[in-house]
Amino acid sequence: MQHNSNTSYTDWKLGLTKDLGKGFALAVAYVDTNAKESVYTSANRGRYLGKAAAWASITKTF
Repeated sequence: MQHNSNTSYTDWKLGLTKDLGKGFALAVAYVDTNAKESVYTSANRGRYLGKAAAWASITKTF
């Protein structure tokens, strides 16, 4: 939304990836934002959409 500082936010991700060999890789990350909870809460479920999260993945290339 233009000209509304309440909807302005910054998000970031801090992550690491490790090559496990044989085409496999392991990745972990932490993502977060400074989005205002009063603005970024779902009207349907009442959940804060800017909640921080950690995740991990294993990938295989072929």
